[in-house]
Amino acid sequence: MVCALPFVACKRKSDPYEHRPRPAMTASEITDGEVAPPTSAEGPEVERAKVTMTALRAVVGFWRLEQGGRTRCPTLRDLAAAPSSGFDPNTMTLDPWGRPFEVDCLQGIVRLRSLGPDRQPNTPDDIIRF
Repeated sequence: MVCALPFVACKRKSDPYEHRPRPAMTASEITDGEVAPPTSAEGPEVERAKVTMTALRAVVGFWRLEQGGRTRCPTLRDLAAAPSSGFDPNTMTLDPWGRPFEVDCLQGIVRLRSLGPDRQPNTPDDIIRF
């Protein structure tokens, strides 16, 4: 900042590379309109499924970086075959109700799903994470 006169307040020019706080992105901005529906399921099993899905999402991200970016979507078998991905088949394969987690990649966005306590697809107790 350069001022013509000393001890005089002057306006600072804006720096285009300066960090400016931005408002947080909404879920719809992150997922391009694909917002995870709320689940009707509750309890410790649901929380355990959500925590596992968060870790699984990170593993899928690492796998996609190693295997060709956003062009490929892994299966649980693909994740298990890649030891560097961090996939633990003992804890990340089955949801708390004994069903395999589902991994889908929709237009570059990873979607994880547990069928929930009723073990049936497309019901209100499904747990979905983007």
